[in-house]
Amino acid sequence: MKNYKISIIIPTYNREWCIENAIKSVITQNYENFELFIVDDWSSDNTNKKIEKYINNKIKYIYKENSWKLKSVNYAIDKLISKDSDLLCILDSDDEFQKWVLNDVSIEYSKSNEYVSYHYKSNLPKHITNRKSELIDNSNEYIIVDYEKLITGKSHKWDFPWFINLHKLWNIRFEEKCPNWLENIFWLRLYKIWSSKYINKYWFLVDSSRIQWEQKDNLTSYSNIYKRAKQMIIWYDILIQENFENINKIDKNILWKWYFEYYQWCIIDRQLKKWFNIWLKSLKNNTKKIKILLFWFLFLIPSFALPFILKIYYKTK
Repeated sequence: MKNYKISIIIPTYNREWCIENAIKSVITQNYENFELFIVDDWSSDNTNKKIEKYINNKIKYIYKENSWKLKSVNYAIDKLISKDSDLLCILDSDDEFQKWVLNDVSIEYSKSNEYVSYHYKSNLPKHITNRKSELIDNSNEYIIVDYEKLITGKSHKWDFPWFINLHKLWNIRFEEKCPNWLENIFWLRLYKIWSSKYINKYWFLVDSSRIQWEQKDNLTSYSNIYKRAKQMIIWYDILIQENFENINKIDKNILWKWYFEYYQWCIIDRQLKKWFNIWLKSLKNNTKKIKILLFWFLFLIPSFALPFILKIYYKTK
């Protein structure tokens, strides 16, 4: 079997409490042909001190001006990863690999390198109760997923951990206008061209080192919650506009989740009262924030009416 090269990007910001676990999960792999780039978005804690002792010819540390996670990932793809690399994985700084992941994904890639990505299941901690990481058909060893299966709800939720086939990535990048956690636009753009292989194995540990979760999460500050709320509107507009021609095919439950479930998970579940108070104060000072109010009322629309409402909205916009 060919010794495929795997590039790993760990974007991070103020994660001194968990970054070492993510790094160790990479360097303890039973696979040696990898490179690791840790892109630090201007952390103000001791993240750099936790990382420095691991730096060598295979592990690079980049400290750059603060930006969204997806901007950092695009920067690493364009400027850092080796031209001869075969696979790419973005590992969140509070997640970890199982020890055999890189070896196994190399084997999967050698079997079928015609797919744009290879996705796997995650072990989720007890504090995450509203997310699932599972294939719809758990009886199969794997399933092949394409654009049609995604939008019609015949496959899975697409927020699985993944490895990207760099030979098929082309010029498609993550949408930098959107919040860090909303990568759906990127995957839909890819899936309009290629298919992916979803493998029914637990290969990732998600939020495994998080202690006192809500207090440790730097994204639940007043300013960040409000910023994410505003950018959610941008994300939703792009998502619908780019898939508008298929609006009648898109499963109504998926549409509902697009503007409700993900918004709810990061805004309502994460200190809704704090976000709402800030929103009210800013609304008094800036009439442009009215759009956020209108977006809020989308929650009142029943799911069966979504395709009809969206068609009217985006045709008249």
